[in-house]
Amino acid sequence: MSFIWPPAPRPDKRAILEALKRGEEVPGVRIAQGERVETGQEKTPHLGGGAGLN
Repeated sequence: MSFIWPPAPRPDKRAILEALKRGEEVPGVRIAQGERVETGQEKTPHLGGGAGLN
């Protein structure tokens, strides 16, 4: 018997970025100019300057 597991939930990067812009702390997240947005679950390709979002 095989099981099909649903995919893990993906973080809402736009919501994370908005929370950071409002000055809120988001555990495990930081923002830095010129770097890409990354979470512990995935890596996002570099999109150029600033904090890129997909």
